[in-house]
Order: sequence, then C-alpha cells, then structure tokens
Amino acid sequence: MSCRFRHIAKFSGASGLVLSLLIVFSGLETFAQDTTKSPISIITEDSTSIDTSTDDGTTSDESEQDALTPDSLQDSSDPLISITAEDGTPADLPADDGLSSDGSAASSDGGDEYKPLPYFSPILGLGGGFFTYFGDLRPFDAGSRIVDNLAFDFSISTRTNKYLTMELYFLKGKFTVDEKSDTRNLNFQSSFEAGGLSFSHNFGHWIPEKSRIHPYMSFGIEGFNFNSKGDTLDANGNAYYYWSDGTIRIEQELGTNPNAPTTTRDFTYESDLREANLDGQDRYSQFSFAIPVGVGINYRINRRTSLDLGTEMHFTFTDNLDNISSMGTGVREGEANLERFLYTSLTLRFNIGKDDPEPPIEPEDSCLVDDDNDGVNNCKDECPETPDSVAVDSVGCPVLDTAAIVVADTLKNDTLVADSGKSDTLQKGTLEEKCLWTVVLGKFGKGQFPSADFINQVLSIPGVWTEVSNDTTLYIKELYESPEEAEVQRINIANNTSIKDCRVLLWTKMLECDENVDMDKVRALLLKSDQLNDKDVFLRVQIGAFSTLIATDFFNISDVVMIPGKDGLYKYVTGDFKNDLESAVAHREAMVRKGFEDAFIVVYRGGERVTLEEVGMSQNAANLDTAGVEIKPGEQIIEFKIQIYASTDAIYLVPANFKEIENIEEYKDENLFKYTFGAVSDFGYARDVLLNQMLRIGYKDAFVVAFLNGKRITVEKALELLDQ
Repeated sequence: MSCRFRHIAKFSGASGLVLSLLIVFSGLETFAQDTTKSPISIITEDSTSIDTSTDDGTTSDESEQDALTPDSLQDSSDPLISITAEDGTPADLPADDGLSSDGSAASSDGGDEYKPLPYFSPILGLGGGFFTYFGDLRPFDAGSRIVDNLAFDFSISTRTNKYLTMELYFLKGKFTVDEKSDTRNLNFQSSFEAGGLSFSHNFGHWIPEKSRIHPYMSFGIEGFNFNSKGDTLDANGNAYYYWSDGTIRIEQELGTNPNAPTTTRDFTYESDLREANLDGQDRYSQFSFAIPVGVGINYRINRRTSLDLGTEMHFTFTDNLDNISSMGTGVREGEANLERFLYTSLTLRFNIGKDDPEPPIEPEDSCLVDDDNDGVNNCKDECPETPDSVAVDSVGCPVLDTAAIVVADTLKNDTLVADSGKSDTLQKGTLEEKCLWTVVLGKFGKGQFPSADFINQVLSIPGVWTEVSNDTTLYIKELYESPEEAEVQRINIANNTSIKDCRVLLWTKMLECDENVDMDKVRALLLKSDQLNDKDVFLRVQIGAFSTLIATDFFNISDVVMIPGKDGLYKYVTGDFKNDLESAVAHREAMVRKGFEDAFIVVYRGGERVTLEEVGMSQNAANLDTAGVEIKPGEQIIEFKIQIYASTDAIYLVPANFKEIENIEEYKDENLFKYTFGAVSDFGYARDVLLNQMLRIGYKDAFVVAFLNGKRITVEKALELLDQ
C-alpha cells in the first residue's frame, strides 16, 4: 500500500509542474483579453486630436491633457469633444470598473456578456482515447498498437462551486501488450470496464471565470472488471514455441528437431489466462479498485460546450492485469509492484442545465397572454397549464375522447391487439373474424421477471403460453370467443392457485365486440366447468435455453412458455400433458425431430416442480435414462468420467486451458458446458485413481459422473444397471 502511495506522490509532483505552467499560460491568456483595446483619440472643438496612449501603452503627458480642463467643459451647451477610434468611428472610453456606457458588464466573448450557468447543472461528457500500460510486461512496439488500446468514456458531472467539479463516469476499453525479448515472449489482451467517482479542481482562485482556458487536476476512486486472454495458439490450434533463432514453431526446441514446422502469430487472444492457472493462483478475482489521478486543460467553446484534453494515471490494487506476478517462476516471474495504466483522452462536454429564470414581467392585460399555448388566453382559461397535445374546449379544458374507451370497466379498461395470431388453438376461423378474449396471468416489462413460485403455478395450469413483444412478456391462458368463458377460467385460477390478480382482457380489438359480461351466464358455465386440482400432474418438454430473451414465435410452436432462470438463461417449454407420460414422451421425440436435440421432460404438480418418481410415474423408470429415452436391452455402454469444470461459456479444448491435461472432453448439460477427463468402465478405478489425480492437480471440486450410451445418468443408476 505504501508503494502505491509513493507512485501517486511522484505522479502528483510531476503533474504539479505541468499545472504551474498551465496556470501561467491561462493568466497570460486572460491578461491579453483585458489589455487588447483599440487606440482612441479625443477630438477637440478645433478638430485637433489628443492621443490618450503612448507607444508603450502609458497615458500621454500632462501638458497635452491641459487642453481639456473642467472649466472649459462645464458651461458649454454644444459638445466640445467626441471620442473616436483609430478608424474614425465613435468609441467609448473604458471605465475603470469594467462597465460599458449603459452600465452593463463588459464582455469577454466579443459580444454578449459571459455568464456562467448555475451550479449543480448536469454536464454530459463523451470522450475517447487510449491506454498506456505499466506493469510486468514491456511492449516491444507500443506505438504501433495504439489501435489495440483504444477506450471511450461517458460521464455526467456538475460544478459544485467556483472551483470544484464532481463527476460520475463509465470507462470501457482494452489493453493489448506483447513482450518480445531474448529472454521471454509473452502477451495478453484484456477487456476493461470501470465506473467511478472523481473530483476536479480548476484553480479558480487564480484564474478568472471568464478565461476560456482552465487547467485542472483530478482525483477519484473507481471499481473495474478485467478479463485477460493470451494469444497462445495459431489459427490451426497449434501452441507457439519461440526458438532461439527468432522463429515461431509448433514444437519445442529440443536440438533434435531442426526441421520442426514454423508458424506465425494470428493475434487472436483466445486462451483464458486465469483458467489456465499457470502460477497456481486458482481463480483470482477479476474485479479490483483503482485511484485515478489526472491533469488536463478545459477549453470553453461557448457557454454550454467545452473540450477537455487530459491524462489520468490509474493506480490499481491488483497485480493480475497481465497474469504475471511475483508468484510466477522462470520467465513468468514478475515484480511485486501493483500495476497502473495511463488514460489519455479528448472529451466533449455539454451543459444541459437551465439558466436562472429572469424575473417575470407582468403584462398590463392578461387577456393578451396564453401561457400554456392552448389557444385560450389566460383571462378565459379555466384549466391553466394544459399540455400542448391535449385538445381543449372554449374555456381551455381538455375534451374527453370517448372513442378510445373500448372495453367495459368490468374488464379493467385494458385492450391488447394480437400480433402473433395463435388462432390454431381455436380451430374456428381467424382472429380477423372473431372477437377473442383471454386470461392474463401476469405481465412483465423489460427488466422485470416473475418469481419462481409464479412460474411453478403457471406450469401447473393447462393451456398457458407466453407472448413476448417489445420487451414485454405476457403469460396468458388460451383464447375464448366470449368474455364469459374467459371469466370462468379467471375465477377457476384465482380460486385454486396463488395467482390472484389475473384478469380478463380483450385480445382482438374489434368495433363489434360486445363489451358486457353476462354474470348469469358466467355462473351457469361455472357449474359445468372442471376445476383445477392440485393432484393433477402436468408434463411438459423443455426445448431450449438462451442467454437473451427472444419472441416465442421464433419456435413456430403455438404453446411455448418462457421461464427465466436464476442462472441468467431464458428457458422455453412446450406442451401440457395431464397425467399422460406416454404422450409427453411422444411429444419430446417430436421436438427432437424438429431439431431440438436436447429436449427433455419436466414435471409439475400443484404449483411445484417434481420428479416422475414423486408422482408415481416410475413404472417404466428402469428403462428410461435421465432424458426420458428408452434403453434397449443389449445396447448399454456405461462409462465413468471425472468432471473437473463447468462454465456458461465454451472453453477451447487445449491443454493450456486445463492445467496442461490432454484428452479433455466437453458435453452440455443444464445449459452449461461441462468438461471431463478419462472414460473407464470400472467405477472403482474412476473413483480411486482418476479422481485422485485430478484432485492432486488442483481441481478440488472434481467428482465422478456416469454416462449411458453417451448420455449423462446418475452414478447410482449406472451401478444398478451394472449389477443387472
């Protein structure tokens, strides 16, 4: 920590020298604004002129000024003197208090007075620049790699007083460093995202407000993420080996293989350096803090716009940006110092704040003024401050548009227009020919997600699907030709599940739709309808999981339901088979034929996710694998493997990414990429030998997994099948 503050002190000292020069320059710039005047002369009554300044800028001597005495001016009714500029045009003498002839403040902008905007006005900034990295690796040609170290920043700031500015900012970019020397050849590229708070001082104690140029010094705190990757493989997946003759080859230099094939770097940084764990640091944190200290110049273009040219040294609290640290050995040995980097940038800033309001001028007659611009003057306007977009009557009050109300109050005045068209659920005409109603179980906007309990309840109800449109997700239950049928289903759901706020909505907006609900008809339909039973089992088929929310129409299946998962993935299920495992298995096979090869069966009962065994559907379980696929006798190939790692992103299957272990295999399960080592038929050997090997290497979470005909099953099931 003390080393870190010594670096900050050194940078601050150098910055102070630069700032001193900038302050002197800004003072000279302001002085030049104040002293640049047009030469003037005084014309007397006899047309002789007296120059008011000498060549050195001082006033003329007293003998010349004696021609103008107070006595010679005080009684004259005609003007005795006029003041002219050098070109003969009238001019005013400068007043000592800086006021013009009308008493207003003098301008520093060549016209209108410069008036700063109020403090605490928001200022938006957008800039770009490049990083310069200082750490364990030394770039061999840094000047040619600026394009690989670009960054941009966005900020919102505000002036808290004459001297200080507070800023919140976001910074994003990347580092790219390639060290090429006689002793080692290492490289890395890391993405970088940071957010922080900084304060800057503009030296307003010494530099006038009206100056266009203001140097500043800044200081702050930030948190950042990084993700270092290395270019260790060529385009064909071969590892780089750097030979003493300067070539890059795909084999180590052993002295016995002088003809080893050469290769060239592809500058694709594909290898995750943290996951490679080359120095035994395991999964170190890729989040850290930094202290940015900077200097720069702010140039004011006009009252609202300015341009910043600055540089900031970011003193980080990590030694892992380049994946080289003091824990390394040999060519990977680094210094114990924490790393830092320089961000040099050009930023355009725009003040979006409002000016202080001028004192209102009261009109003599209010009937001549229409403050809300609705066409009705103030003296007749009974509804002041009406928005511009609202139609008003003769007294300035809004006119109600009754045509916009198309659904009865009993239906909560909501209207939805279908754009996906699931008319196949009715088998009776098209949406354009019928008034259709639905029951909305839940509506979730962008960034909103249903609870796990809500999802379990929804998947325990038949006839439910999901509509995704414009980042809004609706969970609805079927379409009905009358509001009474929909109301019966709403009552059924509200009485028998925990979803109490579901409602009936008009799905198709048609002028001839009957908006009234016949409650007598609802009561009659209720007596005939089947009520939901928490003992019923609903089997569905999961067909996919995605990292982004997509419209359900993408699947071209009419009854898809979206399930947001805690792992950040959106899962999609189809079908609802009530107490019918055989039909669910057939539906899963149909989905596989459609291209959803990883489809599998999920089971719900009474608002809870359950297993087949829990609901008593295990009579054929001995002949099913975990995906519900029948196992045919005589085709059982059982293998035991050691699972060593799981990731949401795929990892290159090269030894460098797995502690130099070869023959790593990948399979996908539960929306994760999982990686295994070995494949043996003897469970004891897998447990006692292979597993212990992986534990000693450093995979402390490794465990034994079982596969039947290439599909994952439980170890218990595999052992049971082996006994048979």
